[in-house]
Amino acid sequence: MAHTKTPAVLAICGEKNSGKTTLITRLVPLLKGAGLTVAVFKHHRHGSPLDTPGTDTWRFLKSGAVGAVLSDDTGFMLVKRFDGNEDAFFRLFPEADLILLEGYKHSAWAKIEIRGNPDRTICDPASLLAIVCDDPVQNAITPVFARDDCREIVDFILAHFQLSQADSAF
Repeated sequence: MAHTKTPAVLAICGEKNSGKTTLITRLVPLLKGAGLTVAVFKHHRHGSPLDTPGTDTWRFLKSGAVGAVLSDDTGFMLVKRFDGNEDAFFRLFPEADLILLEGYKHSAWAKIEIRGNPDRTICDPASLLAIVCDDPVQNAITPVFARDDCREIVDFILAHFQLSQADSAF
């Protein structure tokens, strides 16, 4: 039977160099240990190409191909043109229970925001589930976690999305 469950989607956002990648790489093993299958999507908005200019895959895309795949014995890398609808690339991981987005601060997806300045937010409070900050956050209406509270953050994610090992696709 094909896996048809829609994965939970959570954005980890923050200013540049705030620790988004570090937090995600610390959360993924804990989420995996809880029995979840996790995919990660990074938003890249720096104006540089997704592929390295001059490579074969870059040349394929430059020539007009809709996508290019680079593969080896352990996996593949896909570069595909799309219309901006995230659902199109979420479908690339039908086995995922949870998709973590790095960035996407202006999206409508639920978010955990990493803050350097405890009282300065960068995302819409309507989509904010929690804050990660090592300093006290004044008047916080969402849970606040320290950067090292990874186990507590995972427990919060599991509870919020009602995810458990039984929800895992495999």
